Amino acid sequence: MVPETFAGYPVIIEKTDFYKRNRNVSGMAAGGGFDDTGEKPYISINGYAPQMKDPRARQNLMRIEASRHLMNEIDYDPKWEITPAQKEFQESFRGLEGGHYYADNIDNSFKQTLISRSVGMSLQRGDERNYTWDAQTKQNPNTGKFYTDESVAPPQLTDEQIKDRNMFDQMIFNRELVSKVKRGEL
Repeated sequence: MVPETFAGYPVIIEKTDFYKRNRNVSGMAAGGGFDDTGEKPYISINGYAPQMKDPRARQNLMRIEASRHLMNEIDYDPKWEITPAQKEFQESFRGLEGGHYYADNIDNSFKQTLISRSVGMSLQRGDERNYTWDAQTKQNPNTGKFYTDESVAPPQLTDEQIKDRNMFDQMIFNRELVSKVKRGEL
């Protein structure tokens, strides 16, 4: 069962042409400042993605995408630098449809991705949340097809990044914190 809303954002299962071509994409933060449709922010779940049949995977996706909307709401602009291991992960987006936003960190998209993917992990995972566990996508030089490389070690978050992740963890469940950040109180 998919909830109607999560962290104040509507949740919608969608079956778009993009999702049909990219079944590996679980979903996204849509509307709001993420596109120019004028729609209010919502959490979009890929109706073609087999991984989204798992309720735990949907829960993690909703946490990830709610944190992305929260980042947009507060104009989150992290000043920390990415580590060499994180840079390698960032490069894994290059060549994917829409991947240049992350590969080139357009509007801090990659930095926000590091934090949001950590927010997406279940709180019960403890210190495992301090790593970005998403397998990196690689392109086969012979076929040109993309595949998931499970052998790449996950990059670790820095202390500054963990602090930011913890802030968004709290904001998901406490909308008043969002208001305080907007007012400059936090």
